[in-house]
Amino acid sequence: MEPSAGGNGRADGPPPATGRRRPPPAPAAVATVAVHIPVSAVDPPPPPPVPPTDAEAAATIRATLTWPRAVVIQASSAVAGPALGLSAAAGLWRTMAAVYTPAPIPGWVADALWWAAVAVSVATAALWAARLAVAPAAVAADVRHARRANFFFAPVLLGAALATAAPRAVASRGAAVTVFWAALALQLALTLLLYGAWLFGSPHSLRRVHPLYFMAVIGFFLLARLGAESGASADAVAFAFSVGVLFWTQVFVTLFSSLSSVLAVRRETPQPTVCLFVAPPSAASLAWVAMARAAAAAAASAATTTATAAAAAAAAAADAQSVWGSGSGTPPPASTATATAAATAAATAAGVAVGGPPPPPP
Repeated sequence: MEPSAGGNGRADGPPPATGRRRPPPAPAAVATVAVHIPVSAVDPPPPPPVPPTDAEAAATIRATLTWPRAVVIQASSAVAGPALGLSAAAGLWRTMAAVYTPAPIPGWVADALWWAAVAVSVATAALWAARLAVAPAAVAADVRHARRANFFFAPVLLGAALATAAPRAVASRGAAVTVFWAALALQLALTLLLYGAWLFGSPHSLRRVHPLYFMAVIGFFLLARLGAESGASADAVAFAFSVGVLFWTQVFVTLFSSLSSVLAVRRETPQPTVCLFVAPPSAASLAWVAMARAAAAAAASAATTTATAAAAAAAAAADAQSVWGSGSGTPPPASTATATAAATAAATAAGVAVGGPPPPPP
């Protein structure tokens, strides 16, 4: 073959076969576009952290507090229970010592229980004050709690019970009347707060009724008994008793109608607080007896006063009649007025209204 005219000494045309395949051509460059896909659209959000249990949270908080501060913070409003029990025991023992005749019952036991109740009440008040100063948020949580809020009526119950069962050495009618009015004002304020919350559906709604709600009712009956025995205003005593009956009926009907649903759930059984069902009628019966005795004493005092006035008026009338019958003529105006007053007083004592001067003797 002739060499080509290219001058490079190589022949034109396809290269000679060497036994090797030609490499494939390089692929064309492909343009890439970055697309941002949010993670939340593909993967589910991470699970929230598991909150610590109440025991773990309490242990953590307790580890950062000294033991006196921890005791003060953990002392809820329910710490008034021992003081309430001692005051009730003192009143029960004193009543037994006064009215139980088959066997003599020493009265000094009631005095000892009363002083113990006073000491525990003072300690409870100090603990409450310390908790309010150290942890006001915990006190506010107790106020919002559906059950522990009822223990804030403990000062009313303690005041009425201690004033009723006070020993003779320290008992005072003036102090009892003062306690009655102060406790009645506190009872009314707490009742407006709690029952208002019940009516407007706060956490204290009657849908979450519990036998502890009776603590808000018993105070009215204890105050009615205290007021009747101390000689307070009869109108205030009747007011306290009537309001107590009103709210006792409401709470009793709601609680009694919910017992069937509570007993139907196997995991819920009647608690010892169910015994509070008997507390309001017991306190109401004692208050009624005290009110009846006060009314009888007031009627006897009024009858004695009327009889004394009638006797004095009758004596004055007899004197006037003797002067008139001695032949002195027309009785003097003073004698006539005295005789008229005597006859009116005597007729009033007999329940008969009369008027004018008495008829002249035959």
